[in-house]
Amino acid sequence: MSDYLSTAQANVVDRDNRMMSVAGIPMSTIINDLFALVDGGNIGITALAGDVDSLALGGGLFGQDPDTTIGLTFGYKAGRFVAAGSVVSVSAGTIALSGGATNYIEVDSAGTVSKNTTAFTAGRLRLYTVVCGAASITTVTNAKVLAGVIPAGSVTGSLLSAAAATKEVAISLGTISATGSFCVVCPDAAATISKVQFAAKETLAASDTNYFDFGLVNKGPTGTGTTAVVDRTAAANSTKATGGAPVNAYVRRNLTLSGTPADLNTAAGDVLELTITKTASPANFTQGVLLVHFAFAG
Repeated sequence: MSDYLSTAQANVVDRDNRMMSVAGIPMSTIINDLFALVDGGNIGITALAGDVDSLALGGGLFGQDPDTTIGLTFGYKAGRFVAAGSVVSVSAGTIALSGGATNYIEVDSAGTVSKNTTAFTAGRLRLYTVVCGAASITTVTNAKVLAGVIPAGSVTGSLLSAAAATKEVAISLGTISATGSFCVVCPDAAATISKVQFAAKETLAASDTNYFDFGLVNKGPTGTGTTAVVDRTAAANSTKATGGAPVNAYVRRNLTLSGTPADLNTAAGDVLELTITKTASPANFTQGVLLVHFAFAG
């Protein structure tokens, strides 16, 4: 066992406690033993007390609560953190764990504490890794970190708000007086089409006789794809009176997307074909604009 007191310090302590030293129990030995016990125990802290208080005084870091931890129930003390510029305060509570598994306890940006048995979830604060037996907790490992860094290019779309993770591609179509098709270049990254809108300068009333319909097909990177993003044969994507809707001047008209989620996925290099088909003699569109919303997850 190493000594925590220097020889000079030990001599001073022993001179001031001569009777104990004569009895063969030098005070310096007792102090060294106490230091060893503290260092090997739960309070073996070498940081300055003020530094510890600056982080832990008053709680706020979801400490394990031994009074409410029992069996497969994990108790935690209150916590607080900053999310989106606001302080989120979480009350003390408990969470039921899964027996015979490793539980990953975490808290999301709204302050909801949860666990799963797979892994920590991206974008959530890690709290504890808890290994459980059939009916009780085996080990508890602190998974919290006090510092972090966001590497360049590491923030994925899944961690962004809907607005930040959405990119819009606007295509000016000019005057539409006849059937025609238009090219829409997709972003050079995997995405999902979340909305397709059309707008124009004039109002086009709904009619079952004179109408336009809209279709959008993903031609893929080679121009041969046939995946319908917007089905032009569906009445909802037309200006028909039955099942369709008019186009009002300066008002965005939402087109109905495919009900198959996979149809809305685009890859880098994909190109879409917009088809506007004229039936009979509807009025012309002027200053037509197509707006496609792409949502990014990666």
